[in-house]
Amino acid sequence: MKIGFTVHAQVRLAERSSLSVDELRMILEQQLYVPLGRDHSRVHKLFYSQLDGFWLVAIHDEETLEVVTVLPMSYHNRWRISPDALEQSRRILCGEPKSEPSLPQESEKAQAPATTFRFSARFEKVSESGVRTVNLGAFPRIGGDGLEVVMSDQGILQTIRERISERLLSDEKCVTVSVRIGNRGEVAGCTTLIFPIDEKTD
Repeated sequence: MKIGFTVHAQVRLAERSSLSVDELRMILEQQLYVPLGRDHSRVHKLFYSQLDGFWLVAIHDEETLEVVTVLPMSYHNRWRISPDALEQSRRILCGEPKSEPSLPQESEKAQAPATTFRFSARFEKVSESGVRTVNLGAFPRIGGDGLEVVMSDQGILQTIRERISERLLSDEKCVTVSVRIGNRGEVAGCTTLIFPIDEKTD
């Protein structure tokens, strides 16, 4: 049966992806996604968009047969999205054969790369003195990807901009955005990312 889309889902898809409703419908109907889990009748489906070069999550209500929203990967907090799930969904969409995983040796386990990029922002008050640091969340790190990957990922940067806009107070401005490599901050070093950030507007 044909999958429908709520008005909200259509708006979110247009805001967050270059895919059309029909293109996402084809992805879901041909099962070119990785299921992340179920919340009552709603199934969270991770898919890769070749047009955008990043991942999104479709929330599909299997009772109403409608997609109720489309989330950026970073907004999806219901279940942890592993690097394996990201790679699998990309391979499924692109028609690549699934690679057989090999068990890591003990030495490889000890040297495994950190699995996340963790972002924070420094906000300063405009009219008076005052500074605060705001956590902007974490993004999965694929393999040994470095900071240059973050700088070229427009999906991540757009999400960071949106989170800054949501968290800025009316009398504040964002002066820096920093990223640390490491799931728990265990990797030393913090790099300041330089890209335009709009101050909060109504």
